[in-house]
Amino acid sequence: MSPTVPDWAKSREWSEIALASCLDSLRSGRVTETHTVRVIDSWAEDGIAICVVYEYPYFDGVLGIRRTFDEDMNGDPADDPEQFGRDVASFDIGEPLGRVVERLRHDVRGVSWWGDLDRELPRKPGT
Repeated sequence: MSPTVPDWAKSREWSEIALASCLDSLRSGRVTETHTVRVIDSWAEDGIAICVVYEYPYFDGVLGIRRTFDEDMNGDPADDPEQFGRDVASFDIGEPLGRVVERLRHDVRGVSWWGDLDRELPRKPGT
């Protein structure tokens, strides 16, 4: 977790609900290409973000996305954790990367990260 907690931070419960919703949406595969995604790992950053490490069939390698809770996909304050998680699954993870490929950042474990990244790339707590 960041040293200073932003005013838009959510509770641990909010983060866990958002992450569970994202993973459930990926498993159901009802929209976009989510049915083709293989989740390798995931975690919630206490009230700040969710992280999902995954394989996508149209990318050669392992991807990681970090999404913070400061705003939803419409640019409004994120207020519904279930919708937030579904949106990340459908409109981020389940969609082709497009030009995002040009901005990927690679960690020492070979994960290509994108999304709302800090200077230091995400790392699962305890690893």
